[in-house]
Amino acid sequence: MNDIIIASGMNVPTKAEISAKVSEIVSNVQEGNASALRTYGQLNAIKKACEDAMKEVLDSAITEREKYGKDNRIFGVSIDIVEGGVKYDYSADKDWSDLQEQIDALKLEQKGRETILKGAGRYAKSSKTTLKIIH
Repeated sequence: MNDIIIASGMNVPTKAEISAKVSEIVSNVQEGNASALRTYGQLNAIKKACEDAMKEVLDSAITEREKYGKDNRIFGVSIDIVEGGVKYDYSADKDWSDLQEQIDALKLEQKGRETILKGAGRYAKSSKTTLKIIH
């Protein structure tokens, strides 16, 4: 796992190819051919590398995608430019701001109530066990 290679001539993997790779990785772990802990650590490192690299190349990828016009089938997959994570700022509206203040006050009141309930042991607790990896 010391080298992450991105082949310039390689097409973007399809859902089926990704699914097949996932099955291969899982099978190797389940059959005892690969360490589950090492595999999980490797996958975490690959995920981090991919996320960081994607952030860095996003603007260039958008610029390149614009050159293809309406044809969205590129490198074997559909690639579209979309507006994601649109956020609106309503804070200039007084009525909205008043409502937000009421919500914030209620949230504080709710947190206080949660603290009391936790102390009394009167709550249902659930959690999910996972691994934390620090690079």
